[in-house]
Amino acid sequence: EAYGSALPAGSGRMKEGDGLHRPEAWKETVAALEVVGFGPEEVQTLRRMLSAVLHLTSLAFDEAEDSHGQRAAAVRDTAASGRAARCLQVPQTALEEGLTSRTTIVGGETLVKALD
Repeated sequence: EAYGSALPAGSGRMKEGDGLHRPEAWKETVAALEVVGFGPEEVQTLRRMLSAVLHLTSLAFDEAEDSHGQRAAAVRDTAASGRAARCLQVPQTALEEGLTSRTTIVGGETLVKALD
């Protein structure tokens, strides 16, 4: 899958004609990045990061229960989180856990609390 080739549904307020559907706009951006010294690998990394941000903006969360019966947030659309995780090159479960929990290290002990 080419990263950034399609925007997720509901990703912002841009409308047709805002430059979103102009393939030449990306080519112009790449040309400008090359002028300031970006190489092909850096351009690809930037494209993946931008794609990840767009996919993350389409995420929604549901109320669920954690393993202790406490109220917790859960990612509603795991397909979108999967796309974002691929763009970020991280495991989907790690991304979802990072978005729905808080980790604190106190005195060498790690505490993970579900966010609600």
